[in-house]
Amino acid sequence: RVYPPVGDHDKLLAYLVRRLLENGANSSFVHAVADDAVPAADLALDPVAVLDKRFAWSPHPAIPQPADLFGASRRNSPGLDLAADFDGLDAFATACPAHADAAAAAAND
Repeated sequence: RVYPPVGDHDKLLAYLVRRLLENGANSSFVHAVADDAVPAADLALDPVAVLDKRFAWSPHPAIPQPADLFGASRRNSPGLDLAADFDGLDAFATACPAHADAAAAAAND
């Protein structure tokens, strides 16, 4: 797909400069694809896994973890893993219309 930018000249110029900087960097995917010395297997590597091997990650002490975003007042909801929890996604999709109907009925009472 091609996603053309939309907007005035100043927005389009900023978009073009951003794309040139991203795609022109020696470390960019576009640059690696054009390099015959880079094996296809390297192009298909998971970037998160590559970074995990390269760096020792640890949470910043001043940034709360997702469950602790609201501090002591309450725990944050766990949310849904839309990438992996297909059963949960199906249950969520099924529950949404039912919840909307119940909320509408409660609002009309």
